[in-house]
Amino acid sequence: MDNQGFISIDYLFSIFLILLIAIGILYFSESTLNSAENIEKTTSYRLFLDNIADEINQVNSNGANFSKVISLPYKIQGHSYVLSLSEDSLTLDIDDRKASTNIFPIKLENNLDVDLYGGNSYLIKKEDESTISVKRWFI
Repeated sequence: MDNQGFISIDYLFSIFLILLIAIGILYFSESTLNSAENIEKTTSYRLFLDNIADEINQVNSNGANFSKVISLPYKIQGHSYVLSLSEDSLTLDIDDRKASTNIFPIKLENNLDVDLYGGNSYLIKKEDESTISVKRWFI
């Protein structure tokens, strides 16, 4: 019998084993890249949230009639978002995720929580020694 054109079983097994290892390495590298992308998004969301909380705390720390205008970007990394301000926390709702950070306790005008939407500017003003108002600011 002529042996030309026949592939030995050892050769087939080694090809199969190489393909199996390559697929495993590709799967691992894809999950590592997805994890790095997730960490990058989470970090940028957290930095944004902390910066806005710092602005609110700055207004709260100063005296009566101190005010500051904050302009929120339309989107963060291509995603729309909503910030919810309550008496002791600021919550970011974005991309089916929520992140929250604590702020100095404040008394909001009318005792209502306030939602801040991306793409808008807001005037944050300390009305008296205990009350803070948040109003949409039109430039």
